[in-house]
Parts: sequence; C-alpha cells; structure tokens
Amino acid sequence: MNKLLFYLGVLFILGCTNQDRTITSLQNEKKILIEAAKATSHFIKVIETNDIPAIKECFDTSENFRLILSGDAYTSESFKEMADNMLPNVDHQIMDTKQEIYTIIGKDCFIHYWTGFNGMYFKDGTSMEINKFYMTYIYKKIDQKWKIIHAHESWMPESPEENISPE
Repeated sequence: MNKLLFYLGVLFILGCTNQDRTITSLQNEKKILIEAAKATSHFIKVIETNDIPAIKECFDTSENFRLILSGDAYTSESFKEMADNMLPNVDHQIMDTKQEIYTIIGKDCFIHYWTGFNGMYFKDGTSMEINKFYMTYIYKKIDQKWKIIHAHESWMPESPEENISPE
C-alpha cells in the first residue's frame, strides 16, 4: 500500500511539474511573440520612413548574414554597399500587410513571414508598386537586440489577365 501511495505521489508530482513546464513554455513563447512583433513592426517602420542608419542596424553584420533579393545573394558587406547606393534615392515606402506568420524557433530565434503590398517611391518622382510582395526573415537575438540574420524577398509579377480591363 505504501509503495502504491509513493508511486501515485511521484506521478502526481511529475504531472504537476510537466504542467508547470507547459505553462512556462507558453508564457515564454508569448513573451517571444510580443518581442518579435515589436522587432518586426520597428523594421517595417524604418523601411517605410527610409531611415537608412536604422535599417542597417536591424541586420546582422556577421559573415553568416545573407539577403536574397531579386535573384542576387548579398553578404553583410555587399548589402551595406547596395543600401548605400540605392536607399538615398528612396523617399519612402508603403508596406501594407496582407498576412504575416511568426514561427518561434527558440528563446533567441524566430522566423517572420510577411506578404502584402510594397510601394517604393523615389525622390525623382518614379515609383515601383508590387501587389504580391513576399518576405521571409530570420531574426536572432544578438547582444539583447533582435537582428535579421537571413532574409529572402521576392515578388510575383502581375499576370496579363490582371491588367486587362473588362470591355
């Protein structure tokens, strides 16, 4: 009888311990999700206002960083060079979110998938508007700051059928 009570007690304690871990895990995930939403919201804000120093600050500067954009792969150094050449010509951007998904990888890493409208408006009056723009960014907490360590951006061109007006 004592052994049965002992085993039931152990099972009860294990059950409570596992429940606490689940609650703690969910609390941690919620905390990370809140931090992730702040980090990605900040990134979109600095993109929209074309705050070049703040944009660069969002990205990791290690040799492992990669940005895939328009079929080109950029390292941290080549990204900075591209940003220095292109971004001063941009007045602002509009990012209209259609969908975003967060995938928590761990306490210091998450994936942000974003799709929507991206309008880039240049200082010379020209613009580039993309209705089906896609971004997948991987963020990692480095020195207590969320940094983009990998990014992939692409878009779908408008199909000819979408450009035909009904007669």
